[in-house]
Amino acid sequence: MISYEVTPARCMMCSASDDIQYISTNGVQVLGVTTVDDELFLLLNRNYDQIAVYAIAAADYRLLGTLSLPGHYNEIASCGHHKCLYACTSGIRGDKSVHRYDMRRKDLSKWAVNGFPQGLSVTADFNLLVTSRSPNKLVLMSGSGGRCLREISLDVLDNPSHGVQLFDSRFIVCHRDPAGVSKVSLLVVVSGMAAAAVGRQDCTAGLLEWPHHLAVDANSRKVFVADLGRRRVVQLSPSATLEYERIVVDGMPAAPRRLCFHPATRRLFVAPLFGDGRLAVIQT
Repeated sequence: MISYEVTPARCMMCSASDDIQYISTNGVQVLGVTTVDDELFLLLNRNYDQIAVYAIAAADYRLLGTLSLPGHYNEIASCGHHKCLYACTSGIRGDKSVHRYDMRRKDLSKWAVNGFPQGLSVTADFNLLVTSRSPNKLVLMSGSGGRCLREISLDVLDNPSHGVQLFDSRFIVCHRDPAGVSKVSLLVVVSGMAAAAVGRQDCTAGLLEWPHHLAVDANSRKVFVADLGRRRVVQLSPSATLEYERIVVDGMPAAPRRLCFHPATRRLFVAPLFGDGRLAVIQT
């Protein structure tokens, strides 16, 4: 049964420095993070009440309630237009599907994917972009009904973990080759179905060691990259060569695993790979 339960409000905000603050989840690992309007959704590593909902506008990130979904997930995304959440279990042993929770009707649907979902993101026209392996591809699905609109082959890449579509027809994908070299590639679609890399930042340039997850600020047209290897978040420009611009935060206590950018407040939410049950909040 799907339930949305109201939890007594309490202060969850703890200050760490002028540059970064943390939202405590009482020791429960944060697997994913997303936002809808002025609400923050944290995907937690537990078997019940997996999604905790917080008020972004509140100075202390007041806990509004929890959401229980059947199954176990480790990736989450959302769409404010359709008022829905998307969740999947990433990995080559996961489920070949994406689950969609309709926040208005409070029901759950399951969409089949031809591949193993690794990462989820939502495009500017409110559709779902699934980064999958076996085979490696980007799958664009209708945000309302789950119909497959397009499949883009990523044969030019190995082990893709997360992809986003920019404000034009280009895509950016994090991936890792068999030799262990991790890269962020800017892609254009060739012949409507296959992608070709046109720009790249990788660990050989000394800037990134293990790029894993992405977030995009559509207003400033900046790209944020979670670097697992160096425990930092960097900012790139979506130019033809994916130019490095700055380090957003460095030397984080735990390696950043998931990113979510909230445009109204210009806050970047960072979920760690491991840690003590805290979500980092960075004012950009």
